[in-house]
Amino acid sequence: MKIIGLLVAVYVTGGNVPGVELVARNYMPLQECKAQAEKLNAMPSDEPIRDGKPVLMVRYACTVQDAGEVIEQAESLK
Repeated sequence: MKIIGLLVAVYVTGGNVPGVELVARNYMPLQECKAQAEKLNAMPSDEPIRDGKPVLMVRYACTVQDAGEVIEQAESLK
């Protein structure tokens, strides 16, 4: 079983409104995804406003999925 992930940004804006935004456009090996998330989390956030509201918090994370299941889902959409 091969585990893959997508890099996402999890954020909270003013009024405690949560959100998730896709950062990567492609799946990648989970270890690579985690390394990118750690690198981005170590850098200061340069995004003070999102959706017209002040950003209170941004953290980067990875989804976790089985590559076989993703392939099956893609095949079923054809």
